[in-house]
Amino acid sequence: RHELPIVFLSSHTEPEFVERTEGITSYGYIVKNSVDTVLDTSIKMAFKLFEAHREAAEQSRRVRSRNEELRVKNEKLAWWHELMDYVVQHDLSAVAVLDNTLRFLYVSERFLSDYRIDEPEVVGKYHHEVFPDASKEWRASHERALNGEVVSSDTDYFKHADGTVDYIRSQCRPWYDAAGAIGGIVVYTEVLTEQIQAQEALKDRQALFEQAEQLAHIGNWELDLRQNKLTWSDEVYRIFGLEPQEFPATYEAFLERVHPEDRDAVDEAYSRSLREGEYHYQIE
Repeated sequence: RHELPIVFLSSHTEPEFVERTEGITSYGYIVKNSVDTVLDTSIKMAFKLFEAHREAAEQSRRVRSRNEELRVKNEKLAWWHELMDYVVQHDLSAVAVLDNTLRFLYVSERFLSDYRIDEPEVVGKYHHEVFPDASKEWRASHERALNGEVVSSDTDYFKHADGTVDYIRSQCRPWYDAAGAIGGIVVYTEVLTEQIQAQEALKDRQALFEQAEQLAHIGNWELDLRQNKLTWSDEVYRIFGLEPQEFPATYEAFLERVHPEDRDAVDEAYSRSLREGEYHYQIE
C-alpha cells in the first residue's frame, strides 16, 4: 500500500465542498483562481507535509518494532529468571545471596531446611539477625569474600539451637554489580553429616575387623586381575613375618615370599582357580 500527496484544485469555495475533501486528503484545497505563487506554495507545502507524515509513520513503525523486541526480551528474561530460580531451588547445595552489608537478598528452600530456619521472612534481614551465634570462622570468611576472595572449606560445621552439630562443605564468593564493584557475597553450603557419620562407622567396623583378624591370626586379601593389584590386610603381612604395608603387594611379590618348595603348587592352584572360575583355592 502506497500513500500519495493529493491536493484538490477546485472552483468551489463553499464550506460543504471543503469539508468533503477533508475525508479524502489532508494535504490541501486550492481554489482555481488562486495566483501561481499560492498554487506553487500550496503544492510544495503538500509535499513537505507528505514527507513529515511519512517520517512520522516510519518512526511509529520503528517504535512499535522496538516495543515488540522489548516485549520478547522481557518474556525471555522472565523465563530465564524462573529457570534460574528453579535450578537454584533444586540444587543439592544450599544457596544464600547477601548484599555488601550482609543483608539477605535471596535464600533457597534447601538453605532454610538445612539450617532449620522457620522465620517467615529471611530476605531483608541481616545475617547476624538470623544467625546471632555465627562462628568467628563464618564471619571471617564473609569479610574475606567482601574483599574479593573466594573462601572454601571442606571441614566447616554449624551448631544448631538444640545443640546438634552438622558438618558442612562451604564456599563463600563475591558477586559483582553492573559497574564491576563487589555488590555482596554468595554462600554455598552442603551438609555432610550423614556421609561423615557413615565414614566414621566404616572406620570403626574396619578397626574391629582388624582386631578380630589379629586375635585369630587370620588375614584376608583381594586381587584386582585387571590392574594386577593385590591388597593384603595387616594380618596377612604379619603371617608372612612382615610389617603391615611393608611393600606394595602384587601377585608376583606374593609368590616371592612363598617357600620355594611350595611356590609351584601355590601358583598352579591359583591358576586353576582362574581357569575354572573359582573364587578361592586351597593347598595343603
